[in-house]
Amino acid sequence: MRTLTGGAIGLAACFVLVAVPAAQAQSTRIAFVDGQRIFGSVPGRTEAEAQFNKEMDSVRAREKLMSDSMAALIADYSKNEATLSAADKTTRQQSIRDRQAAFQQQQQQLEQKAQERQNELVRPILDRIHRVIDDLRSENGYTLIVDVSPNAGGSVVSFDKNLDVTDQVIRKLQSMPVATGGGASSGGSPKPAAGARPTPSGVTQPKSPPTN
Repeated sequence: MRTLTGGAIGLAACFVLVAVPAAQAQSTRIAFVDGQRIFGSVPGRTEAEAQFNKEMDSVRAREKLMSDSMAALIADYSKNEATLSAADKTTRQQSIRDRQAAFQQQQQQLEQKAQERQNELVRPILDRIHRVIDDLRSENGYTLIVDVSPNAGGSVVSFDKNLDVTDQVIRKLQSMPVATGGGASSGGSPKPAAGARPTPSGVTQPKSPPTN
């Protein structure tokens, strides 16, 4: 079963993404939770996991049946390969490849359905956890709550929406002039070579796909 959060945002990055204005710095309150421990203790998790494993028994049985059938087909070919004509070898080999492709497709479909079912069982539990965390943050006046469990990487799981500066960033970006092609660059910056496109610092252009 999945853990509470899977974000890879570092704790330092959280403070950048959820910036606290200097005027509010003195009143900022930050708490933390161990999401992995919470998920391991939340009521209903054990039952959901047992239900998932029970349903997966039939999936595993189907995968084993297909795998055994594939192994038997390959073993039979290997056993009789020396007595087969070139034409028969080609036919049998193609049959094996076709069966392998069908097996892999069915296996992917089974895994996708298993993942969807796992999400169905886990989502209500995660929603309940997040509601409790958000209520605790509001009741205790915390500015934000950080998940410090190993798999979370310090993800912010609840925060004061009043600290969201996304709209301010968007407005500032929209107010900045957009460079247009064909004009002389300001400040005497050299123009890029013909056919080249300028890229931001630290960003590399994707390689062109190979041509035949």
